[in-house]
Amino acid sequence: MEEVSSKKNAKGTADQKVAGLYTSGMDTVTIEKLGYSPIKPLLAQINAVKNYKDLIN
Repeated sequence: MEEVSSKKNAKGTADQKVAGLYTSGMDTVTIEKLGYSPIKPLLAQINAVKNYKDLIN
């Protein structure tokens, strides 16, 4: 993963996607800064589920 992320990869390729995932996962400063704020909207959607129909939607 380090090898793939250390070079310029063509946009949309598997190598570019792997490099992006690896790089973002290794960016601990940003991860710590953001905390769980990136998933707050998803958690709000989960908390809004009150019944089976809501769950399906």
